Amino acid sequence: MSADRCLGCYLPLDDADTEFHPSCARKVFGRSVVPLLPYTQNELLRLVEDAVKRSITVTGAQTKMSIGVEQVDAEQERFTIVGVWGSHILIPFGSRNASEDAKLFFGQAIQKIVA
Repeated sequence: MSADRCLGCYLPLDDADTEFHPSCARKVFGRSVVPLLPYTQNELLRLVEDAVKRSITVTGAQTKMSIGVEQVDAEQERFTIVGVWGSHILIPFGSRNASEDAKLFFGQAIQKIVA
């Protein structure tokens, strides 16, 4: 998936970048290259539904999964579903409040201005 703007800072992307600037990816994922997410949207929704039925999701009001990063080979990493103790939380598109990301982004921006 390519985007016109970085999903981390919302600034325009360079031609070589897809989804995140390397510096933004480092802030979000701890690495300059975003790990692969080897699932389709439908697979993710099915996995989340199964996890909710088995009660292994992260607690809260929204449907979400705990994921971690797995080394595939020397150059490639991917996200994998790990249960509760993952390094990131995955909220499938369409299942989260549409304004949640904007609220977090503007909250961080305001915090920087006030500090």
